[in-house]
Amino acid sequence: MKRNKSDLTRRDAIRIAGAAAVASRDTARAFGDYAGYVAEKLSDRVRHFFTINEFRSFTEAGYKGFAVPDPGSPNGSRTVFLAPGLKLPPAEFNQVRHHAVLAHGLAVQAIRANGKRGTRVGPAENIETAVPLIEAPEHIKAAQAATRERNAPFLTVMLEGRYTDTYLKEAGRDAPRFTDEDLKTIGSPLDFVGINVYCPMVYVVASDQAPGWRVVPFARGHPKAAINNFPIAPECLYWAPKFVQSLWGAKEIYITENGWPAMR
Repeated sequence: MKRNKSDLTRRDAIRIAGAAAVASRDTARAFGDYAGYVAEKLSDRVRHFFTINEFRSFTEAGYKGFAVPDPGSPNGSRTVFLAPGLKLPPAEFNQVRHHAVLAHGLAVQAIRANGKRGTRVGPAENIETAVPLIEAPEHIKAAQAATRERNAPFLTVMLEGRYTDTYLKEAGRDAPRFTDEDLKTIGSPLDFVGINVYCPMVYVVASDQAPGWRVVPFARGHPKAAINNFPIAPECLYWAPKFVQSLWGAKEIYITENGWPAMR
């Protein structure tokens, strides 16, 4: 059972959309309580629970703008905005990201505490996959490292229990405020990982210069899906779960969404 990003209605989102309210830990705590209640009432029939679907969609698209590849467009990308359609300052936005993954961790704990024996839990995230342009060991290693960094605010911290040094350094004074207990909660053990795999976010090759990889732009004529203009790249369905396993040793991996419907 998946608690969707749209469970928080537009009316509710607008009501709490002030900067202070958005960055409040109360929302994360309330979501944990909600997840525990749902598990208590439904885990006699539902055995697998996803905590949250697509962290990146409701945080980045809702509070900043979410850049996605769009081969052939002037900038090679387009920006997606979803409700409530805000553009927060970087520090407040990063705090929203942090409270989203904290809500996930609290939900994991609440589902385990309230679910029936045998209840299983994990997240579902639209992973940002870096695909190696050349399938040689050095380029595969570079793509794996790039995938880890591109997912630093979400999958990486959930599966490692820590933010990467690069993420915190690049955020600088705008880095999220957190405690060791927060990170322990966010990194609560999982039974499985769900990933939504639509397309590569980037192709990369290895580089001798920091950070160890170089992004290769999509060709202007790269084929695109009919509905959302995502680049068609079926190899992403291979590399995304492979990197989730090689980076984080996930016990089980589910492809919870993919781009097939958009190609019809």
